[in-house]
Amino acid sequence: MASPFSVRRISVPMLMMLLLLTCNASAVDPAEQDITDDLFEMDIADLMAMEVTSVTKSTGHALRSSPAAVSVITQRDIQRSGHQSIPELLRLVPGMHVGRISQSVWSISARGFNGRFNENMLVLMDGRSVYTPLFAGVLWDVQDYVIDDLERIEVIRGPGGSLWGANAVNGVINITTKDSADTQGWYFNTGLGYGDLQNSTALRYGGRLNDTATFRVYGKFDQYDDSISQATGNDYHDEWRRGSGGFRADWDTETDHLTIQGDLTSMDQHESGDSIGYQGRNAVFVWNVLGRWSHTFEDRSEIMLQGYLDFSSRKTLLNTRRYNADIEFRHTIRSIASHELVWGLNWRTTTDDVINPHPAFALVIQFPNDSDTFSQFGGYVQDTIELVPNKLNLTLGTKLDYNDWTGAEIQPTIRISYTPYDHHAFWAAVSRAVRTPSRSEDGGVLLDSVPPPMFATGNPNLDAAELLAIEWGYRFTPSSTFSVDIAGYINRYDNLIISNVPQYNNGMSAEGYGVELGVVWQPISTWRLIGSYSFHELFTHAGSEDNYEGLTPRHIASLRSEYNITDDLEFNTALYIHSDQYNPNTTVVPDSFIRVDAGLTWRPTEQLELSIWGQNLSDNQHLETVDRVFGTAGEIRRSVYSELTWRF
Repeated sequence: MASPFSVRRISVPMLMMLLLLTCNASAVDPAEQDITDDLFEMDIADLMAMEVTSVTKSTGHALRSSPAAVSVITQRDIQRSGHQSIPELLRLVPGMHVGRISQSVWSISARGFNGRFNENMLVLMDGRSVYTPLFAGVLWDVQDYVIDDLERIEVIRGPGGSLWGANAVNGVINITTKDSADTQGWYFNTGLGYGDLQNSTALRYGGRLNDTATFRVYGKFDQYDDSISQATGNDYHDEWRRGSGGFRADWDTETDHLTIQGDLTSMDQHESGDSIGYQGRNAVFVWNVLGRWSHTFEDRSEIMLQGYLDFSSRKTLLNTRRYNADIEFRHTIRSIASHELVWGLNWRTTTDDVINPHPAFALVIQFPNDSDTFSQFGGYVQDTIELVPNKLNLTLGTKLDYNDWTGAEIQPTIRISYTPYDHHAFWAAVSRAVRTPSRSEDGGVLLDSVPPPMFATGNPNLDAAELLAIEWGYRFTPSSTFSVDIAGYINRYDNLIISNVPQYNNGMSAEGYGVELGVVWQPISTWRLIGSYSFHELFTHAGSEDNYEGLTPRHIASLRSEYNITDDLEFNTALYIHSDQYNPNTTVVPDSFIRVDAGLTWRPTEQLELSIWGQNLSDNQHLETVDRVFGTAGEIRRSVYSELTWRF
């Protein structure tokens, strides 16, 4: 039976009416809400002084002196990019490889090992992990918010296991939304497009419950057109629709903050798998609810308690249901001279049910056990020591986990940051991180449909894949109009999990190294240029069909221009360059490509905004990356998109 929340049954007018009927609390006068983003007024030196929390899980640490390769996608970046989804926004981060496989499938990674299920990147949505242990990775099609509700996206390139735990091997993506106090009044956004996103409509309302409590509710609908099949040149049959809604409430006093939020999403997708002759329709339904309470003491120390539940049902090639529960406690201590100590405990349990796989997918993988439950619990501690006030900091930390796959795992790090002058900052780090086996690797059966038949059964005795990383970086901000951020790394991987015959095993090792560069220059007050370049190299050692060397382009570059023609008219352009890829498991090799985006935004009043965007303007269509499971992918088409935003 179809879900009552099916996208087919959720129309845009129904979502809008639902919001109108539920918003009966006292509204905030739109005049009281400053819709001007302060980040538009900040100079580059101020941006480098922004606080980041993902590196230390605490506030008060500036981006400039953070001892990690961390980037922040700000509200300014989001507004000026023209991107309409979270995966596309990640193109703005130096060193990130964002490859769109089809209209609803992305492969996203930093520092190699990219693929449809990138097992080495941990992704958090408002503190909630969206990493799925069934195939080890992130399903990006359901990771969605109203774009205007995004506060920021912090991206750590490199290991983050000492705080965030297993599977934060090559990076952490931490997506946070605005406090409901910052989204008061009405917000309406709608757009029409051709070639990619056909329609996107969102309605949000924020109000006040009392003097200390605010809330918001939202509804959103998206519809995407087909891409082009690389194999046939016809439609790839991957068009899809997504409807979503949710709420957030915040209670804020001088010492306490409580957040309760929840979201639900329903999708109707078409999916193609050329290598196994499959074309079908998918039904996806997910929901989550999260609560987080924090308390600040007089000495600025604080405690935080967070818990969440989420559910996912996917009726696709492999019908699955997943239940997830997570609890975390964190204590930040600032009362010890020259020390900031962060420690915490966490527990997580996940149940996956696999139901009636499609016959086509049964040729790829099978699960002898229909249902399985996995648990993980552990603790972490990290001490940031100020060796020389305002100049030299040392960070020591580790996380100790116990999980049902590999038992106890320890992930230590040592980091140092040195700021000899206000405009110069150096940092270096040595870290260990692990990736735990997925359920498919632990107990699945992988089949190769290409003659002769080959089988790789799951192995319950797998060890965790390991990374030992050496990193360093330098940030230089000589003036308020120019900055340089450069990072380098050498990675050593051991015990990598491969689908060798007759059983999965830890039979591969690898070395990777590279450099990542970000530059921001504002030659005049109305014009800003943002450039990036990354070089990545990976060498693998294994007698197996698994080869990750060519899945990430060696060279990735971008150049974005933000120009204010007048106070209410802006012109934004972007150039993205990817070198070619190599995938030994497919007959298709993605060539190098250049992507050009351009957009014009007009704000005739403070409440009204009109935009038009052209994306992928450099060619009719191009292949960005290839699905290692299905062999081919859809080519992304040139597109045009216009939108209207009204705040009232």
